[in-house]
Amino acid sequence: MYCYCFYQYFYIYCYYYYYFYYYYYFYYYYYYYFYYYYYYYYFFFYYYYYFYYYYYYYYYYYYYFYYYFYYYYYYYF
Repeated sequence: MYCYCFYQYFYIYCYYYYYFYYYYYFYYYYYYYFYYYYYYYYFFFYYYYYFYYYYYYYYYYYYYFYYYFYYYYYYYF
């Protein structure tokens, strides 16, 4: 009877041990992929933002360059 109870408790202990082990494992990889995708999208939006920023300023300078060019052309000719 004692051996049977000991075996039963040992079995329950092992069951919960592996249960929490896999739960922890799952949680760890879930956190890892979440972290990975978070930084992936962060850098994606970061570069997108800077790309948009430089594109805007490029357009801006291009516009003013065109404007002054047109102005001087009109003025001198």
